[in-house]
Amino acid sequence: MRVGLFIHWGLYSASEGAWQGSRVGGASEWIQQGANIPTSSYASVLKPQFTPSADWATNIAREAKAAGMEYVVITAKHHDGFTLFNSTEYWSTGASDDSTKTSNPYGGSNISPPDRDLMLELCNAVRAEGLKVGLYYSIIDWQHPNAYRGNNGLPKPSVMANSKYDENSADPDPAAGSYKTYIYNHVEQLMTQYGEICELWFDYSSHAVQDSDWGADALMAMIRSHQPNLMVNNRLYEGLENGNGDFATPERTIPANGLPYDWETVTSWDDTSWGYKSISNGARYKSTRQALQLYAEASSKGGNMLLNIGPDRFGATPTEQADRMSELGDWMTVNGEALKSTRASGIDASSLWGRMTMHKSGNRYYAIVFDRPADGVIDITSATEGKIVHSISVSRLTSSGPVNVPVNISDGYYSVNLDSANLDIHQSATFRIDLDAAPLPTLPNLATGKATSSSSVYDPNGLNLHGGLAVDGDYSANTSSSSLNLFHSASDDTNPWLQIELGGTYRIREITLFNRAGFTSRLRDITIEVLDSSDQVVASYAELNDGNALNGPTKLKVFLQNEQVVSGQKIRISRASDSGGGDDNTVLTLSEVEIKGSVLADATLDGSVDQDDIDLLAANWGSGSTWETGDMNGDGSVDQADLTLALTSWTGSEKANLAQIPAAFLDADADQLDDHWELIHFGSISTQDSSGNPDGDRYNNLWEMAFGGDPNVSESLLGQSTLTNPRNNTIELRYQRPKNHTSLGIIYQIEFSTSLENDSWSKVSGASVGTPPTAPIDARKDWAIMNVPTSGSRTFFRIRLISPTP
Repeated sequence: MRVGLFIHWGLYSASEGAWQGSRVGGASEWIQQGANIPTSSYASVLKPQFTPSADWATNIAREAKAAGMEYVVITAKHHDGFTLFNSTEYWSTGASDDSTKTSNPYGGSNISPPDRDLMLELCNAVRAEGLKVGLYYSIIDWQHPNAYRGNNGLPKPSVMANSKYDENSADPDPAAGSYKTYIYNHVEQLMTQYGEICELWFDYSSHAVQDSDWGADALMAMIRSHQPNLMVNNRLYEGLENGNGDFATPERTIPANGLPYDWETVTSWDDTSWGYKSISNGARYKSTRQALQLYAEASSKGGNMLLNIGPDRFGATPTEQADRMSELGDWMTVNGEALKSTRASGIDASSLWGRMTMHKSGNRYYAIVFDRPADGVIDITSATEGKIVHSISVSRLTSSGPVNVPVNISDGYYSVNLDSANLDIHQSATFRIDLDAAPLPTLPNLATGKATSSSSVYDPNGLNLHGGLAVDGDYSANTSSSSLNLFHSASDDTNPWLQIELGGTYRIREITLFNRAGFTSRLRDITIEVLDSSDQVVASYAELNDGNALNGPTKLKVFLQNEQVVSGQKIRISRASDSGGGDDNTVLTLSEVEIKGSVLADATLDGSVDQDDIDLLAANWGSGSTWETGDMNGDGSVDQADLTLALTSWTGSEKANLAQIPAAFLDADADQLDDHWELIHFGSISTQDSSGNPDGDRYNNLWEMAFGGDPNVSESLLGQSTLTNPRNNTIELRYQRPKNHTSLGIIYQIEFSTSLENDSWSKVSGASVGTPPTAPIDARKDWAIMNVPTSGSRTFFRIRLISPTP
């Protein structure tokens, strides 16, 4: 849930923001303090005027549903101490039949009409509309004699005498009972007699009065015992954004970067009050557009928002608020999905066009446009950052359903076009963005510490702001205008450029240019070129921030999706100078340059040369012709050379499994060992030969290769064979071998002898392949099953390993 309705309603609603014919400044629910009214006068004047209609709750619940709300939170008790629920506490009932207890001199705190329970009416009506119920409860009280009312940071009408300062103060009226117990019993009644509650909204604490002063631990234990799924806010403790409770509660504001825990902001249609105040008494309302912008901002930052209405003394929503609620509902009908079932997007698009929200799934975003750019181009690249995008589709939400919208893709930037005719009455529009994407792995910055060259260097008085300062990992000049850790071309250089030598050929995923703080307009009209070893331009990205259209961005980025990735050895960054002269029009300044990429063998571009790359080769062996299909070295085919490149560049945590690679036997050093097998196990083809035994077990390298062993791990049993199932003059010979045994060049020749003498062995003829067991051995080995003919006399069999290399 993200979208909620707050309701402030009580005796104060009957005041309409005035007392004895005079307007009272501030919020109407605080009018008792604002006009310094004794509770006796407050109650005697307002109780008769507070006359809820029979259908107030039904009407509000329907309005909430129509407005697109998901839950409703109402004031069970505000600071004045009067209760919308029928409390059974002696003080609340107004009873006077117990001489041992103090009676409430104001007729009790309960304000429901006879034979009615206003809280129960609302709970039933809201649930009937399919919405959830939350309760607000003020732990401040301006009528209970033992409430905390002192110079302790909590408010009260000044006409009232101080009561308790904190829990260590003596009760002024012991017969009235403990105020902590009063709170406890109130809350327990709310938890047990009003059905399932989605959230409990306490209000509020000061530095002097908090936590144990309210009996927070006991309260929470009781609440959890009755309503284990209930969310409780943080206001049993001081501060609106403290991390206690289940969620924080910023008020009439939205944290700039959200909060690191759950939060719910609250605001009101009326910017001057939460409870009802008439227009003549100073009510001033937000526009529906403003409310929508706040809902969108909160959702984009991972927060909920309660938007408050203040019903009048009859329980009716004032026309000014009701009309806005209706407009809100019309917008929610079309666009509500962009706010609900979302989580923090981590994207701030407020300086571009509006807010970006993200569905909980992580691969659906919503661009909620409130400020259409003059050219109608809505940049949605931020939704793709940090992802490998396999596909993207965009639709605009309309009253007749989503309408597909073409996506413009250029140099890693994504955008859609928005015609002004497609804006709604609030000058907004919403795009649904669906991605088929995977998280982008963390790739190294290939630029760090690399050699640079440039067209010129700014060097007055030996300052020497050379290119190396843009690849040293120091980003200070990006945030501090006083830092000079940056590259700066000479002032008279009208065609400035900086070139970074990567020292080898890499696949380039993204290039980011970090601007210089305080001089941001200079990073404009930029061209980035990728060059090969012979300085030929492989790819060019021109007119970046053309004419400073981005208004001095902190950085410029070229992000290349899979189909756009290029390979190169050098990156050249240049600026086209403007007429007029002066540094702003000519110089190139860069605080830092990042070039993210990977080695050529990382065909999957996941930051590692591992089994995923081998599997890609296997899937495209002999048919692939591009790097996306495994052509790592760029020769137009997927073959032995790519496999060798992968194995020599291996960074995977496990050894490569070539079971699915149909590579031919390769033995460049003529040592009877397959070169690929040697690269996997030794990292080189020259350190071992077939007779070597680096692990010191009973098996040489040829034997290890033939039977799927690891030559670096001592094994007690490897290459065993068994004879079984004698029948009809045949016997089954069974042994294990690597799945890619054909690529290893080994010939497994079955021979027989009747005497075991050296010259008595002969090759078996007439053997046939048997049926292997259904249960596999593992990912690297399979069974060899041979049905070998027998003569009935005693016969010995063996497997002879023959390498194609003499």
